[in-house]
Amino acid sequence: MRRRSLRQMKTAFDKYRELVRTDPRGDHSGFILQLLSRSVSEDERLLLESTLVTEYQRQERFSEAETILERHARGNGSHPYPYIALAEHFHYFDVNRRKALSHIAVAIRKARRAREFGYQALGVQARLAIETKQWRLVKQTIAALTKYRHRTGRPDVFPETDFLARIPRGKVPTKVVGQYEQRVQYLRSIGYSTLTGRSTRTRASARRLAQR
Repeated sequence: MRRRSLRQMKTAFDKYRELVRTDPRGDHSGFILQLLSRSVSEDERLLLESTLVTEYQRQERFSEAETILERHARGNGSHPYPYIALAEHFHYFDVNRRKALSHIAVAIRKARRAREFGYQALGVQARLAIETKQWRLVKQTIAALTKYRHRTGRPDVFPETDFLARIPRGKVPTKVVGQYEQRVQYLRSIGYSTLTGRSTRTRASARRLAQR
């Protein structure tokens, strides 16, 4: 996206946030639709439509949000993120955990092939599996998180652990949880970033130790 386009998008998003801040109950989809009616690039359209989804969800216009999310999924067949967005739509907004689990399973398959958004997709599945008391799936998902290897430079979240505290004692083997916690601790210890890999500071420290 060009610099001028980025500035225009920032201005538009700032205006949208201001509208929501000053009128939190108002329906501001018209503002976003007006922006979409102008000549916009494909990247701009995706960003604006994603914001429109957020507004439709805020207004509980779930079918309209779903229509856009499904179109994004169809238009990005190999990309995991649109299916993560669909799963979270049915997880948190138009609540249907069966549909959410179905969409996140597709996202995970695509994430494994692309080696991006894998941590995020598996984290979503872990939360859904805990909420639906599918303890075997919880175990499988945590084990998959431990084994997953992200391709540095691709988008993703840092591996999350918030859901571990919600697992009742005895439902998932302690060893499975402990191995994941050790993996996350290791990634933290090296200052790992999904975008840049190991921290430059830890790489420099390793070189200095090797030279001693």
